[in-house]
Amino acid sequence: MSVKPGTIVAFRRGGDFDQVTHQFVRTQEGYIRLNPTYKDKGVQFYDVAGDEQPAMAVESAYDSGSIVTPAPEPGKPITSPYGLLGLPDGTKLISPTGKTMIKQGKGVIADGKLFEPRYVSDSCRIAESEEGVIGHGGNLLDRLHHMLTRAGVQDGEIINGPSLTEAGNQKVARALDIGVEEVPALVRSLVAKLRDDQTRFDEMAEEFATITEGPEERFTFEMDYLKNVTVTDSLNGKKCFVRGSQAVALLNRLKGGNTQQVLSAYEPMMESQEPLEDEPSYVSVIEAAKKPKMIALDESFDEEIAASHGAYNFHWRLGRKHGFATARFKGRGKDMDIKVISVRDPEGETLELPDEQMEAIHEQAVLFIGEE
Repeated sequence: MSVKPGTIVAFRRGGDFDQVTHQFVRTQEGYIRLNPTYKDKGVQFYDVAGDEQPAMAVESAYDSGSIVTPAPEPGKPITSPYGLLGLPDGTKLISPTGKTMIKQGKGVIADGKLFEPRYVSDSCRIAESEEGVIGHGGNLLDRLHHMLTRAGVQDGEIINGPSLTEAGNQKVARALDIGVEEVPALVRSLVAKLRDDQTRFDEMAEEFATITEGPEERFTFEMDYLKNVTVTDSLNGKKCFVRGSQAVALLNRLKGGNTQQVLSAYEPMMESQEPLEDEPSYVSVIEAAKKPKMIALDESFDEEIAASHGAYNFHWRLGRKHGFATARFKGRGKDMDIKVISVRDPEGETLELPDEQMEAIHEQAVLFIGEE
């Protein structure tokens, strides 16, 4: 989906009855998730939910997308202040009173203070000279950074706060076509940006070291017999359960995309889950049932008969139809509970049958396993 940075997009997945919609603001490299909170006098407010995510990971996690608010245009009032989140740091804004503001991180800097987008008037406009910023990524901060670097000022010195003389301020103002009074705020924005970049670099280096020490693939998935999918993060053990049409869409994306990129899009939806100790998963039950049980010479069939839970594969037949099924049982005697958890054709493909046919196969399972 090709949209400009600063565009607010609504992504959807699922069907009519289980549709999920999430809103994002497009950045130069990806998307930032927005959680709608409330409206006041027709203005929509959002909370920023997490950090920037790769564009491919977000777009591949949804079935469709549509534009909610277009990207800000140079010289025109902004449609939504939250679109500013997607613009490059250093983008210059002009307030209705003519005050200059600089976009930085998740807000704007004005009078040396950082303000969240909700406090920015939608009557503000992107400065005319910032047309190149939105379209091509060049901005005032990059140009200032380049000027200081050419002058021999290293990033470490900039992070500690460079001190420009009055002549230096005037030279920067002429080169960037801004007022002299705007230079100190721009320098502070550059300092904040480089500090943020350094922090992100350190965090990424630490995370990379953690990942390389752990398993090769961070995200894994498991599909049960109903084609529901469980996505697991091996770093922290968190899981996300995907079912229905969303699971089908995920499986289709996994066929043609990068597995780790596709699965990583589900990280924000993962929750910690305690492993089930008493109830094995359907997948493990089916896999265990497919393997023949080997009984040693010193064991007896009485041990198997006395089991209070387990699973069996059995052959089923309904008229001309036939195949194999897996039934799970729990308890003994009159309290025995038998459930058919998988029905397959002779080639092993999973079948979805009407309720009356499933009831008939259940009766065959009861006869096969037996009652005490």
